Amino acid sequence: MSGIDYSEIDYIEVDELDFRLGLTQLLIANNRLDYSTNRLIERVIQETRHRAITEALHTYIKEAQNMSTKDLLNEEHRSKRLSDFLTCQGYVRPDDNFEAHALVSGGHPRAAIAREIIAQFKIRIDEPANGLWLPNFKRNLYHNPTYKHAHRTIHRKIYYLNITSCLEQAMNPIHARAILRRIAQGLVTGEFPIDRRLRMKEVMIFAKGI
Repeated sequence: MSGIDYSEIDYIEVDELDFRLGLTQLLIANNRLDYSTNRLIERVIQETRHRAITEALHTYIKEAQNMSTKDLLNEEHRSKRLSDFLTCQGYVRPDDNFEAHALVSGGHPRAAIAREIIAQFKIRIDEPANGLWLPNFKRNLYHNPTYKHAHRTIHRKIYYLNITSCLEQAMNPIHARAILRRIAQGLVTGEFPIDRRLRMKEVMIFAKGI
């Protein structure tokens, strides 16, 4: 599972199934299939998958350097890809009621300026820096009090304006990624508002971390 083209990442699941079935049949034929060997199969599959997606992420980020701004702007956001990249970086989905949220939206018209900014810095739409997990619906915030915003309620005009205001302060790719991570943390804690404009002092806090 090396040399992955993430546009074809779905084949990993097919490879996993083939590997699992083949090894299971071999163990059955030799009367070696039991709880321990099943656990070993699962561990090997998960470790192989993690290595494959980590390699895919490395390639995904590296390829950005050879992409034009137009290519970066036109790249389609894929929630599954962002989810896998977040997970392989150790940012595991808390539970089934969480969804991967792209801070800079892949297709919303109001995200156009913010997307141009990250494209100029060669930041691709599904980089982990541009994502976080959020509870899917507002009703699930009750069960996850650490989180102040739900994914399905966050896509508002003011949210996109605030994202843009912060990213406009970015000086380089490292700075832009740092701003995105501070915004992500602010969405979790509620310090990044989605229902009012950020004051300039607040913008600078997200921009400079002060």
